[in-house]
Amino acid sequence: MILYKTKNLNLACILIILGHELQGINKDQPRMAEFVFADTSEIQKNIEKYFNKELSLEPVNLFNNLK
Repeated sequence: MILYKTKNLNLACILIILGHELQGINKDQPRMAEFVFADTSEIQKNIEKYFNKELSLEPVNLFNNLK
């Protein structure tokens, strides 16, 4: 399985809200986490939308997932 990894907490939370399953969290570096997801065409579309500022989410969902 090909994996997508990010250290961007906001992006990771949004991907979870959009229904992408978190495969794991790497904590190899102190004070730095890397969030791991399955790399699919759907996740790539959502990542592109995130960086192009094309997503609209309920703020409560975002704040609840940041906890």
